[in-house]
Parts: sequence; structure tokens; C-alpha cells
Amino acid sequence: MKNKFFFFIILNVLWSFSAYSQGFSKVARFTNSNVSGFANIWLSPEINSKLSYDFHDLRIYNSKNKEIPYILQSEKIQNHTVFFREYKIIEKKHYAAENYTRIIIHNSEKKVIDNISVIIKNAEVKKWLKLNGSDDNKTYYVLNDNYIYNSEPNVDGTSEIKVLHFPTTDYEYLELLVSDYFDKPINVLTVGYYDYQIENGLYSEIKIANYEQSENNEKQESTINFAFAESQYIDKIEFQFEGPTYYLRNAELFYEVQVLNKKQKAIKEWQLLESFEINSYSNATILTDNLKAEKFKLVIKNNDNEVLKIKSIKARQLTKYITAELEKDEEYTIKFSNSEAKKPNYDLKFFTDSIDKNLPLIKVNSIQEISQAQIPTSKSIFTSTYVWVILGFVVLGLGFMSFKMMKDMKK
Repeated sequence: MKNKFFFFIILNVLWSFSAYSQGFSKVARFTNSNVSGFANIWLSPEINSKLSYDFHDLRIYNSKNKEIPYILQSEKIQNHTVFFREYKIIEKKHYAAENYTRIIIHNSEKKVIDNISVIIKNAEVKKWLKLNGSDDNKTYYVLNDNYIYNSEPNVDGTSEIKVLHFPTTDYEYLELLVSDYFDKPINVLTVGYYDYQIENGLYSEIKIANYEQSENNEKQESTINFAFAESQYIDKIEFQFEGPTYYLRNAELFYEVQVLNKKQKAIKEWQLLESFEINSYSNATILTDNLKAEKFKLVIKNNDNEVLKIKSIKARQLTKYITAELEKDEEYTIKFSNSEAKKPNYDLKFFTDSIDKNLPLIKVNSIQEISQAQIPTSKSIFTSTYVWVILGFVVLGLGFMSFKMMKDMKK
């Protein structure tokens, strides 16, 4: 009976130690002062630097310690958006006697175009089309007089798109003629064009702790070493230089990595990130694609030219958010930095497109160590303060039990 009781104590201590060592080590808090609903919570570079590569070790809890589902979102280098912009149709009429349908399209801004997209209601037909252009909607000139429209089976929608290409023009009016013979006309719903909009992603700047420049006259090169306070996820580094009016130099950017040598001993060495040119016409910008590193080295080949002096170094990270549904005036806690945590599996990820894109942005307070925040609390009857003391007794107890078992075996 005593042995069973002692064995129970051992299991309890090990569970306590495990629960303490496997918990989240960092915490940050914020209050939602916006109205109830979805909001974006900004993840600062300070928080991101303490997260695993895929950001799986992050959780949100409300004041009642209830876990709140979230969607992790990150800005892209460029966002490509496609818009369909309609032209005004000022006439659409079927001339039964003449066997054709006439559609007049108004290019009011006189844009230079070489195609139009015609959206047609589904129909199983074959038609001949002609396209003419005019500046006054009176006298028309041919653009293309030999289009053939063959409808195709469409099970994904009730209409299809026909793109008509023609020589580049800026006519204000376009006349589309559809030969109907003695058939009913096709139903042209709208005419327009696809417009592509490109927006650059938003970045968060990462503070550089220090940098210094040194010269090697023998090799005719300059070396600029710079570092962050800790390893950071970096998407872009920008360099600005001072020097002669015109310059064009070769440069190499390295970052420090930890590798194992032949004796399986961890050592640090420089790894080439990118070779590139720097010139007097623009700042040197290097895209690093979410690279996590702390120390960098830039080597510039000066040859017989005047030395370039570094003016500024700016490192940036594509801004990251977590989107969650929050209650007004509720206090929330973000727990993170736990290498043993599993990636959460929330239903919310299936409804990303249903959530409004223009959401309020929330910034969290400063980061605290988990011990300062007094979380997590152990599930054991023992507190973490006594873990090592109790483990000492456990070792002594195990030794005593082993000695007793040996005696029993001899008997």
C-alpha cells in the first residue's frame, strides 16, 4: 500500500513538471474598445519573433479563459484585384426586317482599347458578328467584320463571356452588329472590360539594434554588419548609401546560420542570401521571403572607386493579423511561444470570404513572461515552486524502493 501511494506521488510530480514545462511562455493582453464583432489584431514583430515558423503556437482567451477561434492573415507583397467595368449601352435593338441586332456601346472616356467582353445569356446558337467604330455616333468605320460566335455548353452559370479582339483604337462609340437572319436574337446582357488593380502589401518595420561599417583596402571592399535584438522574420531589407554622384557596384548579402561541423558540434557561419547590384539611381531593396535571422553582413566591391558609406538600413516584415470575433469592452489574453503546441483547427477558416475586409485594427499591450502573468496554473496539487525539491525526494524514494526490491529478490 505504501509503495502504491509513493508511486502515485511520483506520477503527480511528473505530471506537474510536464504541465509546467510544456505551457506557453509569453502572454500579451488587450481590451476590445470597439463594438462587438470581428476585428483584426495586429501581431507586432516583437510577438512574431517568438512564434514558430507556421505560427501554430498562439491562442486567444477571454476574461473567462474561454478559447476564441481566429484566422491568421498576412499581407502579400502585391495584391492583384480584377474588376469588370461596364460600358454604357445606349442602344440595343433587334431589326427583324433587316435580320440583325444593333448594339451601340459608349466608350465615354475614349480609352485606348483593343478588346471588349460581351456577356451573353446562355443559348445554343451560331452567329456572325461585326464591330464598327465612330467618334460621333453617326458615321461608323469597320474594326472587324468577321467574328463567329459559337455557344458552348455552360453548366457553371446562366451566361457566358465572349471576348472580341480588334486593332487598338480610341473610338468613343462602338457598334456591334449581330446577324440574326430569321432567328430570334441572342440576349446580350452587358458589355465591358476587365480592369486589373495592383496594390502593394503593408509592412511593419523591424528595429535594427546596431550596425557598423569597416573597410578592407587590400580587398577593395566595404563590410557592413548589422543585427537585430533577436531573430526576426524578415520580408524586405532596404539599403541607402552616400557617395559619388554616379556609382554601380556589386554586393553580396549574408546572414548568420548555425550548422553542425564534422564533429557534430554546433558552429555559426555566414550563408550567402543574394548577390546583386547597387547603383546611384535607386535604393537597394532585397526581398527575403519570411527569412528568420538575427545577424547580417553586406559586402560591397568598391574596386578602385570611392568608398560608399551606409546612410540607412531598414528591415520590414509583411504585416500579420489574427481575425477574431470579439465582445465590446471585453479583456483578452494572447498566449504564445510554445514549441509543443499543436496547430489549432477552427471552423472559422472556412468562412474567411464571409468576413468583412475593412475591420477595426487592435494593438496589444507589451509582452510579459508567463511567470510574471502567473499563467498557466498547474493542474497538480504541487506548485512549480516545489517541483525541484519534490523531485529530489522522488529520486531518494526511487533509490530506496530499488534497494528494497533487490533485498526481496535475494530472499
